[in-house]
Formats: sequence, C-alpha cells, structure tokens
Amino acid sequence: MTRAPRTCTPLSLACALLLAACGGGGGGNEMGGDGVRVNQVGYAPGTRKVAVVVAGDATTFNVVDTTTGEPVGAVDRPLGEASTFGFSGETVRVAEFTDVTAPGTYRIEVEGVGRSYPFEIGSSVYRDPALKTLKAFYYWRASTAIDAEHGGAWRRAAGHLNTNLPFHSSAAALKATTADSWSAPGGWYDAGDYGQYVVNAGITVGTMLALHELFPAAFPGDDAQLDIPESGGGGVSDLLDEVRYELEWMLAMQDEDGGVFFKIAGLTWPGWVMPAADPTTGSRSVIGKSTTSALDFAAVMAMAARIYGLDAPRGAGDASFAAECRQAAIDAYAWARANPDVAAPTYTIGSGPYGDSNYTDEFAWAAAELYATTGDATYLADVDLDAALDAVSLSGYAGWQNVKNLAYYSLAVNGALDAALGAGATDALRAAIREKADEHVQTMAANPYGFPLDHYSWGSASQVANVGVLLVYAARYAPDEDSYRRYVDAATQTADYVLGNNSTGYSFVTGVGDRTPMHIHHRPSQADSVRAPVPGLLTGGPNSGLQDRGNGNPPVTYSSRCSDARPVFCYTDQYESYSSNEPAINQNAAALFLFAALDALANI
Repeated sequence: MTRAPRTCTPLSLACALLLAACGGGGGGNEMGGDGVRVNQVGYAPGTRKVAVVVAGDATTFNVVDTTTGEPVGAVDRPLGEASTFGFSGETVRVAEFTDVTAPGTYRIEVEGVGRSYPFEIGSSVYRDPALKTLKAFYYWRASTAIDAEHGGAWRRAAGHLNTNLPFHSSAAALKATTADSWSAPGGWYDAGDYGQYVVNAGITVGTMLALHELFPAAFPGDDAQLDIPESGGGGVSDLLDEVRYELEWMLAMQDEDGGVFFKIAGLTWPGWVMPAADPTTGSRSVIGKSTTSALDFAAVMAMAARIYGLDAPRGAGDASFAAECRQAAIDAYAWARANPDVAAPTYTIGSGPYGDSNYTDEFAWAAAELYATTGDATYLADVDLDAALDAVSLSGYAGWQNVKNLAYYSLAVNGALDAALGAGATDALRAAIREKADEHVQTMAANPYGFPLDHYSWGSASQVANVGVLLVYAARYAPDEDSYRRYVDAATQTADYVLGNNSTGYSFVTGVGDRTPMHIHHRPSQADSVRAPVPGLLTGGPNSGLQDRGNGNPPVTYSSRCSDARPVFCYTDQYESYSSNEPAINQNAAALFLFAALDALANI
C-alpha cells in the first residue's frame, strides 16, 4: 500500500495517526522503562498516581519534569516496601506520587534502576486513548473502502461486500426466509480475521451504547475529532454514528421470523491478506442461528430504540430508525422465547465458535433492556429481581459469554426497578454493584500492580478493562466523596495496567504509549505496507492458556519466562500469537468505555 500525501487539519485524528505510522509509537525507545513501569499516557490531577519499580537495591525515586530535567516536589521520595507479585515472581516497590498535580510532562527516575517512559499529568490525558480506541472501529468496517481522507496511512480498498451470500447448512435448516441467498453488507470485522459475529457484536455495541447512556457528553454531537465520514453531520455523536454502522448490519442479519443468523464468515481461514484480496470471499456464507444471537440482538436493539430516538445530545433524533430497532428487538425476543435452547452452530472452520451453554444471562439482559425501553413489566419474568439486589449475582466483569452485568447496569442507570419492586430498589441495585466493586478494590490493594483478577486467561487486558467498567458504575453511584474517590482511583489503576503499568512493560493499545504492540494478530496490520499497526486496538494480553502453541508456531511465540507460576509473561508481540496478541471488537469496547469514562470523570 502506497502512502499518499494529505493535508492535515487541527481536528483531524487521521492526520496525527498518519505521522505516527511513519515510524513512531511502539516497540520501545531509548527512554527505557523496563525497570520502572508507569501508565505511559498519564494521570488525571486528582487521582492516585503510582508507578512500579523492579526493586534492585533502590529505596528512593524522583519525579522529574522532562522540560527542566529537575525533580518536582520532594526530592528522593521513599519507595514502598519491597513485595513480590505472585503472578510474575518479581520483587517490586511502589512509587506513589499522588501529590504531583501540576499539568506537565514527567518521568520517574530511580538511581540504579533507570527511568520511566514520559507521561503527562492533565485533565485530558484519557481523551486521546478514548478517541483512538473509538476510531479503531472505523478501521474494522467491512464492505466499504477506508479512504485516505479519514484513514490516513491505513486506507484500503473495500472487501467482503456480503451480498447474495449462500446459506450454510446450519442456517438453511433454521431459516424462515424462502430466499436462496442473503445480503448483509456493512458491519465490523470481529477481530484479527474477517468473520462477523452477532454474539460478539452484542456485548460490543451494548458496552458502547451504555457508555453513551451514562456519559452522553463523552462524544458530543458537535465533536468532529474522530474524523470519520459521518463526522459533523446533523449534530449526532460520532460514537452513535460509528455504532449505527454495526447496528444496520445486525438488522440485516434478522430473519423474517425474528430469529437472527449467527455469523458471516468464509469456510476456511483467510491468509495474511487485505480484505479485498481475501481468497476465501467466494466461500463466505451465512452460518447458523442461535438463542444467544437472537437475545444479544434484542438487547442492543432495545437500547438503540431508546437512545437513537432521543433528540441530541442524548440521541440522534431519528424516530424512524428507533422504531425499526424497537420492533426488531421485540421480534427477536419473541423468537428466543419460542426457541429457548438453539445452540450456536458447530461449524467453526474459518470462524470462531462463540459457543455458550447457559442462556439465562442473555435472557436477563434482553429482558432488562426491553423493559427499560418499553416499560412492559412482562419482560421482567426473565430477570431474577431478587438476585439483582445481591452482589453475589453480579459477575466480577462482563464478557461476551456472560452478559448478566449488562442487565444490572441498565436497570441501575434507568431506575427501572423502582416501578417493579417499589421505591429504593434501584438504590439497592446500585449498592450491590458497589459491593461487587469493593471485592475488586480489596484484591487490587493486595498486590503492587493493582491487578484485579486471580488469573490470566484469553483477553486478560480486556477483562481488566471490564473490571474498570464495573468500578466506573460504582463511582457513578457512590454515596459519598470518599467512596467516589476510592472507586475512581481503582478504575484509574485498571487503566494504568492496560497502558503500561504491568509486568510486561507494554501498553496493550496499539499506538497509545511508548512501548506498544507492533506485530499484532490482525490481518490488515500485517498485510499492508505501513510499519505501525492500525492504531487504537487493544490486544489480548497475557494468557496462560497457550491455545496457539500447538498450531505449529515457533517456540519463541512464548517467552521462556512463561510458566504456570509466572503466567503474566505468557504474552509476546508476535502476530502468530492469536491467544495473546489479537485485538477484538469486544475488547476495544471495554477499553473505550474505561478511557472515555475516566476522561468524563476527570472533568466533572
């Protein structure tokens, strides 16, 4: 792919990204940072600020202004007591510098250990990560060209038009339509290949719409910084414009009986080619139906019905589209009630399974969203209302296979429980969310990196981000200033982890930070001629499952440091490592929510 010159404008995010593509933004630099881990983006002034130092013999550190080269505030600040991070075996010390609040660019210096990557302190430090993780969805668009004006160096030709697709036998056996083929253009590619899946679209779109519902000003209608084709049109939020591209594809996946086809994919895995050159396009098919695809679809369409029908800035003011989404949600839910145990298709050659064996959480989420949108209490039959008021019923974090938390988040935001259970029910649900968040706060306090989980599995970086989402909801509904600060600080630490304050020393978001993944399991990023990968993509992160080691990959795919005792090192920046270095839309949605929410909270 040949880069074309283009003119930059002050509001052009693609312009800034084009400059980064020419060689910056990843793989480490001469600043170091291996022994001093920080959030490589920065910290909001009023939040807790910590770095982690691989101990050595050092006992003090300095916060240095990169402009003057001089320490700020106290000199030779004491490091915390040495402790061991069990997942890595490292002996580390915590460097806390919460008192440094003046806007500027800084680094941490530790004699005998080294110095950190530079970072900023300022009220808008999360704005750029939020913009980039949202802009990444534009680069994931199928069936359309990514042009130079909006895509910069990562422009590409259109691929996978998704028209006149044949039905795979798994879909043909369940379809209601009498048509012999199906068209569903548009939508986003799911991850590092070219499959498109309704189930993973569900949690992705649900998370993004929940962000808008909780913080509508995060991406206001007059904000054209995202620089997508729809920017600035009609005063509609760029977030809602981008999400609509996926919603319209999802609508095209609904069959005439209300059921929803499961996925579109080729029948073999594509090679490392650009979308327009994918040789598997000819086998691309509509595959399966399932109860989960119908319910996830119903949930997000119910959300879209109440959000897109509102006038700006809380919506798009599109009554016709909102009505279409509402009816689609009602029809899909009715199909799922009539077909409550249709499993995901078993055909997975060339596409991911996204299988599930428990549908109660999908029923709860869809029912909660339909109730919040329609006010029809009959939907609550599929929501365990007693469980909703108990923190035990909440998951530690949401995931595509367990969307129960999304039901509870929606009921907490919309206050819908009061009508069903009486005054105070919504407050009780919000208290349950805080109680679950407190469990994470305790876990985070017990280890130097503030890691909130007890494992490293597939998508660990997004799991941490989803814990951050839970903590944001807890902060939003905190009963007092101390509680609010505790949850915001904890959510900030999850962002710190994702952006570099972790044992690998990587910021797991491409193009965000100084040491970022450069060789991700993402076909467009590997097949184009741009040195840097598509920016704003959250990779999977450490994963002790090692699912790709038996695939004929070279042994260097995993560091020799990776072991059951040290799972944090089961990460490598190599494109073969799909189990640790692949982005996915659901992962990005969690990071987007976290960064945009922290940006909003820093400015409330």
